[in-house]
Amino acid sequence: MKRVDALAAALRDQMESGLLAAGGRLPSVREHAALHKVSPTTMVEAYELLKQEGRIEARARSGYFVLPPQATLSLPERGFSFIPSASLAPDDLLHDMLAAGNDDRIFPFGAAVPRPSFYPTQKLRRLMTQVLRDDPALIGAYRFMPGSLALRHTLARHYQQLGVKVQPAAIVTTTGAIEAVGLALGAVAAPGATIGVETPTYPGIFHLVRALGYRILELPIDATRGLTPEVLETGIQRARGKLQAVVTTPNFSNPL
Repeated sequence: MKRVDALAAALRDQMESGLLAAGGRLPSVREHAALHKVSPTTMVEAYELLKQEGRIEARARSGYFVLPPQATLSLPERGFSFIPSASLAPDDLLHDMLAAGNDDRIFPFGAAVPRPSFYPTQKLRRLMTQVLRDDPALIGAYRFMPGSLALRHTLARHYQQLGVKVQPAAIVTTTGAIEAVGLALGAVAAPGATIGVETPTYPGIFHLVRALGYRILELPIDATRGLTPEVLETGIQRARGKLQAVVTTPNFSNPL
Protein backbone atom coordinates (compact mmCIF):
# COMPACT_ATOMS: atom_id res chain seq x y z
CA MET A 1 0.00 0.00 0.00
CA LYS A 2 1.32 3.44 -0.94
CA ARG A 3 2.16 5.80 1.90
CA VAL A 4 -0.61 8.22 0.87
CA ASP A 5 -3.21 5.42 0.87
CA ALA A 6 -2.04 4.20 4.28
CA LEU A 7 -2.34 7.68 5.79
CA ALA A 8 -5.81 8.13 4.31
CA ALA A 9 -6.88 4.68 5.55
CA ALA A 10 -5.73 5.49 9.10
CA LEU A 11 -7.72 8.74 9.12
CA ARG A 12 -10.71 6.95 7.59
CA ASP A 13 -10.64 4.39 10.42
CA GLN A 14 -10.52 7.16 13.02
CA MET A 15 -13.58 8.81 11.47
CA GLU A 16 -15.56 5.58 11.30
CA SER A 17 -14.71 4.73 14.91
CA GLY A 18 -15.76 8.18 16.10
CA LEU A 19 -12.28 9.17 17.21
CA LEU A 20 -12.48 12.00 14.68
CA ALA A 21 -16.01 13.35 15.08
CA ALA A 22 -18.01 15.18 12.44
CA GLY A 23 -17.31 18.90 12.55
CA GLY A 24 -13.91 18.40 14.16
CA ARG A 25 -10.81 20.04 12.77
CA LEU A 26 -7.99 17.82 11.54
CA PRO A 27 -4.42 18.58 12.57
CA SER A 28 -2.69 20.99 10.21
CA VAL A 29 -0.83 19.53 7.26
CA ARG A 30 2.56 20.36 8.79
CA GLU A 31 1.62 18.97 12.22
CA HIS A 32 0.35 15.72 10.75
CA ALA A 33 3.30 15.43 8.37
CA ALA A 34 5.76 15.84 11.26
CA LEU A 35 3.84 13.28 13.35
CA HIS A 36 4.02 10.62 10.64
CA LYS A 37 7.48 11.66 9.39
CA VAL A 38 6.31 12.36 5.83
CA SER A 39 6.53 15.41 3.61
CA PRO A 40 3.75 18.03 3.71
CA THR A 41 3.06 17.21 0.04
CA THR A 42 2.33 13.58 0.95
CA MET A 43 0.02 14.69 3.74
CA VAL A 44 -1.83 17.07 1.40
CA GLU A 45 -2.38 14.17 -1.03
CA ALA A 46 -3.88 12.05 1.77
CA TYR A 47 -6.19 14.90 2.81
CA GLU A 48 -7.20 15.54 -0.80
CA LEU A 49 -8.01 11.84 -1.23
CA LEU A 50 -10.40 12.01 1.75
CA LYS A 51 -11.80 15.28 0.41
CA GLN A 52 -12.62 13.60 -2.91
CA GLU A 53 -14.42 10.85 -0.99
CA GLY A 54 -16.60 13.46 0.69
CA ARG A 55 -15.23 12.69 4.17
CA ILE A 56 -13.56 16.04 4.86
CA GLU A 57 -13.71 19.58 3.53
CA ALA A 58 -11.15 22.37 3.27
CA ARG A 59 -12.08 25.77 4.67
CA ALA A 60 -10.14 28.84 3.61
CA ARG A 61 -7.52 29.86 6.18
CA SER A 62 -9.00 27.37 8.66
CA GLY A 63 -7.79 23.94 7.59
CA TYR A 64 -9.55 20.62 7.02
CA PHE A 65 -12.71 19.55 8.86
CA VAL A 66 -14.52 16.21 9.17
CA LEU A 67 -17.89 16.02 7.37
CA PRO A 68 -20.92 14.05 8.63
CA PRO A 69 -21.23 10.54 7.14
CA GLN A 70 -23.04 10.49 3.82
CA ALA A 71 -26.35 8.67 3.67
CA THR A 72 -26.40 5.63 1.40
CA LEU A 73 -29.23 5.20 -1.09
CA SER A 74 -31.04 1.88 -1.38
CA LEU A 75 -31.82 0.32 -4.74
CA PRO A 76 -35.33 1.00 -6.05
CA GLU A 77 -37.91 -1.65 -5.21
CA ARG A 78 -40.33 -0.82 -7.99
CA GLY A 79 -40.27 0.22 -11.61
CA PHE A 80 -40.46 3.70 -13.03
CA SER A 81 -42.73 5.44 -15.49
CA PHE A 82 -40.93 7.02 -18.41
CA ILE A 83 -42.09 9.90 -20.57
CA PRO A 84 -42.96 8.37 -23.97
CA SER A 85 -40.88 9.52 -26.91
CA ALA A 86 -42.36 10.48 -30.26
CA SER A 87 -39.92 8.10 -31.93
CA LEU A 88 -37.86 5.05 -31.00
CA ALA A 89 -34.98 6.04 -33.30
CA PRO A 90 -31.77 6.33 -31.19
CA ASP A 91 -31.05 9.91 -32.27
CA ASP A 92 -34.63 10.99 -31.46
CA LEU A 93 -34.48 9.33 -28.04
CA LEU A 94 -31.20 11.12 -27.30
CA HIS A 95 -32.74 14.43 -28.37
CA ASP A 96 -35.80 13.90 -26.14
CA MET A 97 -33.67 12.97 -23.16
CA LEU A 98 -31.45 16.05 -23.49
CA ALA A 99 -34.50 18.28 -24.03
CA ALA A 100 -35.99 16.92 -20.78
CA GLY A 101 -33.04 18.54 -18.99
CA ASN A 102 -34.69 21.92 -19.65
CA ASP A 103 -37.78 20.91 -17.64
CA ASP A 104 -37.47 22.15 -14.05
CA ARG A 105 -39.73 19.32 -12.89
CA ILE A 106 -37.19 16.72 -14.03
CA PHE A 107 -33.76 16.09 -12.53
CA PRO A 108 -31.67 15.00 -15.54
CA PHE A 109 -29.70 12.07 -14.11
CA GLY A 110 -29.04 10.64 -17.57
CA ALA A 111 -28.23 13.93 -19.27
CA ALA A 112 -25.22 14.74 -17.06
CA VAL A 113 -26.42 18.33 -16.61
CA PRO A 114 -25.65 19.67 -13.10
CA ARG A 115 -27.93 22.17 -11.44
CA PRO A 116 -26.62 25.78 -11.68
CA SER A 117 -26.67 25.94 -7.86
CA PHE A 118 -23.93 23.28 -7.78
CA TYR A 119 -21.42 25.74 -9.24
CA PRO A 120 -19.64 28.47 -7.24
CA THR A 121 -21.23 31.06 -9.55
CA GLN A 122 -20.26 34.14 -7.54
CA LYS A 123 -16.61 33.11 -7.36
CA LEU A 124 -16.57 32.22 -11.06
CA ARG A 125 -18.07 35.60 -11.93
CA ARG A 126 -15.37 37.43 -9.97
CA LEU A 127 -12.61 35.37 -11.58
CA MET A 128 -13.98 35.87 -15.09
CA THR A 129 -14.28 39.61 -14.52
CA GLN A 130 -10.69 39.77 -13.27
CA VAL A 131 -9.33 37.75 -16.20
CA LEU A 132 -11.19 39.82 -18.82
CA ARG A 133 -10.08 43.04 -17.15
CA ASP A 134 -6.45 41.93 -17.46
CA ASP A 135 -6.84 40.58 -21.01
CA PRO A 136 -10.05 41.85 -22.73
CA ALA A 137 -9.11 40.20 -26.03
CA LEU A 138 -9.79 36.77 -24.52
CA ILE A 139 -13.54 37.21 -24.94
CA GLY A 140 -13.20 36.89 -28.71
CA ALA A 141 -10.10 34.69 -28.93
CA TYR A 142 -10.02 31.11 -30.22
CA ARG A 143 -7.77 28.47 -28.69
CA PHE A 144 -7.15 25.70 -31.17
CA MET A 145 -5.82 22.24 -30.34
CA PRO A 146 -4.20 21.36 -28.03
CA GLY A 147 -5.75 24.30 -26.13
CA SER A 148 -4.65 27.35 -24.18
CA LEU A 149 -1.04 27.06 -23.07
CA ALA A 150 -1.75 29.06 -19.90
CA LEU A 151 -4.60 26.69 -19.01
CA ARG A 152 -2.43 23.63 -19.67
CA HIS A 153 0.31 25.05 -17.42
CA THR A 154 -2.30 25.53 -14.67
CA LEU A 155 -3.59 21.98 -15.13
CA ALA A 156 -0.04 20.61 -14.99
CA ARG A 157 0.58 22.40 -11.67
CA HIS A 158 -2.72 21.06 -10.32
CA TYR A 159 -1.76 17.48 -11.23
CA GLN A 160 1.70 17.98 -9.70
CA GLN A 161 -0.03 18.70 -6.37
CA LEU A 162 -1.92 15.40 -6.76
CA GLY A 163 1.32 13.51 -7.35
CA VAL A 164 0.88 13.15 -11.13
CA LYS A 165 3.93 14.45 -12.98
CA VAL A 166 2.83 15.69 -16.39
CA GLN A 167 4.16 18.36 -18.73
CA PRO A 168 1.85 21.01 -20.29
CA ALA A 169 2.81 19.71 -23.75
CA ALA A 170 1.28 16.32 -22.86
CA ILE A 171 -2.13 17.85 -22.03
CA VAL A 172 -4.93 18.33 -24.56
CA THR A 173 -7.99 20.32 -23.53
CA THR A 174 -11.36 19.57 -25.12
CA THR A 175 -14.78 21.19 -25.28
CA GLY A 176 -16.27 18.34 -23.24
CA ALA A 177 -16.09 14.68 -22.24
CA ILE A 178 -17.56 13.42 -25.54
CA GLU A 179 -14.78 15.05 -27.56
CA ALA A 180 -12.21 13.60 -25.15
CA VAL A 181 -13.68 10.08 -25.48
CA GLY A 182 -13.67 10.43 -29.27
CA LEU A 183 -10.00 11.43 -29.31
CA ALA A 184 -9.12 8.53 -27.01
CA LEU A 185 -10.97 6.00 -29.17
CA GLY A 186 -9.35 7.34 -32.33
CA ALA A 187 -5.93 6.89 -30.72
CA VAL A 188 -6.38 3.20 -29.84
CA ALA A 189 -8.99 1.72 -32.20
CA ALA A 190 -8.94 1.31 -35.97
CA PRO A 191 -11.99 2.21 -38.11
CA GLY A 192 -14.63 -0.52 -38.03
CA ALA A 193 -13.27 -1.98 -34.78
CA THR A 194 -15.49 -3.40 -32.03
CA ILE A 195 -15.85 -1.15 -28.98
CA GLY A 196 -17.26 -2.38 -25.67
CA VAL A 197 -19.79 0.06 -24.18
CA GLU A 198 -21.45 -0.24 -20.78
CA THR A 199 -25.22 -0.45 -20.77
CA PRO A 200 -26.94 1.52 -19.46
CA THR A 201 -24.67 4.51 -19.94
CA TYR A 202 -24.85 8.10 -21.08
CA PRO A 203 -26.64 7.84 -24.46
CA GLY A 204 -24.21 10.27 -26.04
CA ILE A 205 -21.55 7.55 -25.79
CA PHE A 206 -23.57 5.24 -28.06
CA HIS A 207 -24.21 8.13 -30.46
CA LEU A 208 -20.48 8.94 -30.59
CA VAL A 209 -19.29 5.36 -31.10
CA ARG A 210 -21.80 4.82 -33.92
CA ALA A 211 -20.90 8.15 -35.55
CA LEU A 212 -17.21 7.18 -35.59
CA GLY A 213 -18.05 4.02 -37.50
CA TYR A 214 -17.27 1.48 -34.77
CA ARG A 215 -19.19 -1.67 -33.96
CA ILE A 216 -20.79 -1.65 -30.50
CA LEU A 217 -20.63 -4.55 -28.07
CA GLU A 218 -22.97 -3.83 -25.15
CA LEU A 219 -21.64 -4.82 -21.72
CA PRO A 220 -24.45 -4.93 -19.11
CA ILE A 221 -23.39 -3.47 -15.77
CA ASP A 222 -24.45 -4.43 -12.26
CA ALA A 223 -26.45 -1.85 -10.29
CA THR A 224 -24.01 -1.95 -7.36
CA ARG A 225 -20.70 -3.21 -8.80
CA GLY A 226 -20.73 -1.61 -12.23
CA LEU A 227 -18.81 -3.43 -14.96
CA THR A 228 -17.72 -6.76 -13.46
CA PRO A 229 -14.67 -8.80 -14.54
CA GLU A 230 -17.01 -11.69 -15.40
CA VAL A 231 -19.05 -9.64 -17.85
CA LEU A 232 -15.91 -8.13 -19.38
CA GLU A 233 -14.40 -11.60 -19.85
CA THR A 234 -17.60 -12.82 -21.54
CA GLY A 235 -17.57 -9.75 -23.80
CA ILE A 236 -13.98 -10.39 -24.83
CA GLN A 237 -14.86 -13.98 -25.73
CA ARG A 238 -17.91 -12.87 -27.74
CA ALA A 239 -15.83 -10.34 -29.66
CA ARG A 240 -13.43 -13.14 -30.71
CA GLY A 241 -10.33 -11.03 -30.50
CA LYS A 242 -11.83 -7.99 -32.25
CA LEU A 243 -12.49 -5.90 -29.12
CA GLN A 244 -10.07 -2.97 -29.33
CA ALA A 245 -11.38 -0.67 -26.57
CA VAL A 246 -13.89 -0.42 -23.73
CA VAL A 247 -15.64 2.79 -22.69
CA THR A 248 -16.32 2.51 -18.96
CA THR A 249 -17.02 4.79 -16.01
CA PRO A 250 -15.58 2.86 -13.04
CA ASN A 251 -16.39 5.41 -10.34
CA PHE A 252 -19.57 7.46 -10.91
CA SER A 253 -21.67 5.52 -13.38
CA ASN A 254 -24.17 7.56 -15.37
CA PRO A 255 -27.14 7.05 -15.03
CA LEU A 256 -26.83 4.46 -12.24
